[in-house]
Amino acid sequence: ILDTQVRQNARPAEQDNFERAVSISAAVSDFMARRQYLVDIFAAGNHLYHLTAGQSVTYLDQILDILACVESYPREPFATLEPEIGPLLGKIALVICVLLDWNETRQQFIEHLVTHGVAVKVIVARDAPCTLDPGGVPGLVVVGKAEFAAGAEVL
Repeated sequence: ILDTQVRQNARPAEQDNFERAVSISAAVSDFMARRQYLVDIFAAGNHLYHLTAGQSVTYLDQILDILACVESYPREPFATLEPEIGPLLGKIALVICVLLDWNETRQQFIEHLVTHGVAVKVIVARDAPCTLDPGGVPGLVVVGKAEFAAGAEVL
């Protein structure tokens, strides 16, 4: 799940966070494709993107095509995403969320997934401090510009 919310007239650093989130999503997709996992990718903004793919590396191109089209969006995407994901929760083992902040809305979204028995990994692409302190949230990591630049070996 890719978070797309970047407020209108955002500072360049906020747009950089979004671009970093898209890159992280591409890296996660590459990892999953190479291990032939079945993957659903979701992103909501001006359009809702949902692709189910798997069992071959060729689907990575489809995922990358979607990530190339995704644009930032000034409103919270979770009201659009939840109804799409809801019917699939009984079939999903793991959700990897690439978020742009950690706030009450995102926390509630993650808690909703967990209450349905889904394992969750949260990656927050952000340089500035999060709205809520993510300390102590299992499976959550904040990736700033420095961590991202250091590469996968550090992450």
